Amino acid sequence: MHKILMYVFLIVTFSSFVNGTVYINEILPNPEGSDSYSKEFIEFYSTEENLSLENWKINDSNSEGDLLNLSFSSNFLVLDGNDYGFFLTNDGETLYLYDNNDSLVDSLTYGSNEVIENKSIGRFPDGSNDIKV
Repeated sequence: MHKILMYVFLIVTFSSFVNGTVYINEILPNPEGSDSYSKEFIEFYSTEENLSLENWKINDSNSEGDLLNLSFSSNFLVLDGNDYGFFLTNDGETLYLYDNNDSLVDSLTYGSNEVIENKSIGRFPDGSNDIKV
């Protein structure tokens, strides 16, 4: 019984460490004025500094972008639309973050009622499950 409990503990701890370290933390889908790649952004939060996102992907239901040769120099990494290659919709959607093994690491869903011009949508506090405008 002791070995089974230790085994379960190691699996839960290891999977939390692998899949729980990077979050889609904050987004700006509706910047002031007309939408453009350079005005929209996705912010990632990592519990580790200097983490590489080489060959990771950010997807929505219609688009896929590759995150190549990017790494965290602190706990935050901000990309604009030029970096991920698609527009965030103002009608709401789900964003998916996949690691270099195509395993789902995180997702963030927002609705059209949360999209307000020039207001970001994000996790508060950073990395939590609470989404705020």
